[in-house]
Amino acid sequence: MFKRGGVFFEEHIEEIVFAIIGVVCMWLLLTRVLFSPNYVSFDNTKIGTGKIDMYISRQAEDLEDKLHQKSVEVEPYGGRFNGIAALFDSAVKVDTGLVLPVPGEGRTLLDDEREYRIPVICGINDVSVEHIRAVVYAPIEEVRGQVRYDQSNSEPNDLDFVTVEGRIDVAELYERFRESFTGQYLEKEWRDPCLAYPVFAAVELQRQELLSDGRWSDWQRVPRTRIDGYKSMLKIIEDVDKLPRGGIEIRTLQYNNPMLRANLLQPQGYMIASAEDEWFPPSLHKDYKKYQEEAKVQEKRLARDAEKREKERERKAAIAERRSKASDTLGSPLSSSQDPFGIAAAGDLGSEVTSEMSASRELRKKRREERLARLGDREAAETETGLERPRRLTRRELKALERTGEVIAPEMMLPSGRDAASKINEVYVNYEGLLINPDTDLAKMSEPLVFWAHDDMVRPDNCYRYRIRLGVFNPVAGTNRLVQEDKHLKNKAILWSDFAYADDIVEVPKRLYFFPIGIKETSETVDVEVHKYALGYWYSEKFAVKKGEVIGKRVRVDVEKGKNETGLSQEDVTTPDEIDYSTGAVVVDVTRVNDWAGGGTKLRERRYYDMLYSFDGMNIEHLPVTTRFWDKKLLAKFVEIKKLAREPKQPLRPWGSRPGGYMSTMPMWDTRQEVGSWEALFRDELRDGF
Repeated sequence: MFKRGGVFFEEHIEEIVFAIIGVVCMWLLLTRVLFSPNYVSFDNTKIGTGKIDMYISRQAEDLEDKLHQKSVEVEPYGGRFNGIAALFDSAVKVDTGLVLPVPGEGRTLLDDEREYRIPVICGINDVSVEHIRAVVYAPIEEVRGQVRYDQSNSEPNDLDFVTVEGRIDVAELYERFRESFTGQYLEKEWRDPCLAYPVFAAVELQRQELLSDGRWSDWQRVPRTRIDGYKSMLKIIEDVDKLPRGGIEIRTLQYNNPMLRANLLQPQGYMIASAEDEWFPPSLHKDYKKYQEEAKVQEKRLARDAEKREKERERKAAIAERRSKASDTLGSPLSSSQDPFGIAAAGDLGSEVTSEMSASRELRKKRREERLARLGDREAAETETGLERPRRLTRRELKALERTGEVIAPEMMLPSGRDAASKINEVYVNYEGLLINPDTDLAKMSEPLVFWAHDDMVRPDNCYRYRIRLGVFNPVAGTNRLVQEDKHLKNKAILWSDFAYADDIVEVPKRLYFFPIGIKETSETVDVEVHKYALGYWYSEKFAVKKGEVIGKRVRVDVEKGKNETGLSQEDVTTPDEIDYSTGAVVVDVTRVNDWAGGGTKLRERRYYDMLYSFDGMNIEHLPVTTRFWDKKLLAKFVEIKKLAREPKQPLRPWGSRPGGYMSTMPMWDTRQEVGSWEALFRDELRDGF
């Protein structure tokens, strides 16, 4: 049986193969030709690839036919005012002829024969720029309209931001407007005091960024900060035709609101959470940082002086104790060391001299007590008059207090002259003096008006330079009331000052650095120390990296127990739960370098390892694996970061507090106060008789 079956298979092998081929071909015909899967979804319909062109062609023909059809007239829009007024009808007969207040186009500007010369906006002086890196209370929700910065949900976060400050002679600006619209050269009927009142329209801050090839980018307008809830209201619109309903008059009326003017010219900075930093305009912030360094030096000096005095007291106490023991041993009221002149052994004469010395000591003691009493009365008088800081003592008074063993307050031991704390308080006072408030009469300001703008969009490891200008509304924009020389300003809603340029280039340092500090030759593993700036302080972690591995990774932060150098518990210091040390750099190779350094006869051989790494896989960079062969800038940055990392960490400050624990004494006028919407501004002005 097996033999016959084998013969049958051999005799019919060709027919079996042809049958299988036929079945496969039939399957291909059905699945790939008749029922092809090559369909695409188009216009909610599945269409074969061979038919989609025909389908689109038919649609194009239909659209072309529709384009040649005649347009169909629609019913024109009719007013709905009568219908709305009818809704006021009720069972009680009410006079519906009452005219409802409808927002209009403002007062009609009639084109007459009046012609005004547009005033030139004053130049901006004393432009200064300052970069601040600190922990701030950053909002975690959008700040706008009714959601103010101080009412929004925020969390501490690191931020780099720049403030640019300028000054303008606002009294001169008012005088120029009065001269242009109410000047003596104008005809009496042309003089219009309403036009002679300049209204600030915009503060425009622009910046350039240094590109990787060393060129500067084009000037770009910097938007208002993320904590500014009125950035949409203060949008810069220069073309009269693009102004909202009401035109230039309503726009001017809105911007003349004192609250809005303060937010425009002196926008609020971020609320600082760092323990030792504070935001001020650039001119004051530089002084603040200088005085803060002086305060640290004074604090260290006072600590050293207090330590010296304590050691001196201990030394004197030890000497007195030794003398007392020696006196008890000898059984004499005065030892030879206490009585070197032998006064006690001189009989009556010695007694007289001793009594005179005692009287002299009593007299000096009495005078010292009188001086201390007068000092106490003076301090009491200062306290009653509200002067909290006590008068600093003279050297004699300090020595007298030391002899009596009284505790001396640190502020009374400061040298003569203004101390750093008083200078810092003076910075706060000067800042409050710069702020404008509802009672500020800009026309009568004897000092230039200080204004500023912020840039909170800067990035670490970049360089920027800035320019700023100030804009005032053109009161005759959209009319023909301009002299021939100023006709080109007809459609300009804003009159700009010239750009004022900041001299300093802002360099924003990086927040992440890595340094190769060692190598294990057997395993070709590089020890890389990564430093990361997080929540106001530098943290570091060491990684052992091999070829092909990425430098750095996320590491959880373990809070150390105990107290730091300042006596604060480490658990009270706000530290990040996790720090991302990822650098994005991959170690490509580690090579041995043998070269020569120096010049002339001072050539010296150098042998070291070089770590090759890359960020993008294309460009390869290198760093020596030892501090000895680093360049000066890299070594200086390494030393600086190591020093900053050793600083004792302080808890974050609560909202509105000053460094050192003093609560802020900001004036009642606060630019965080609610300005309101455009509708609210309309309503207030209409109520006041507009």
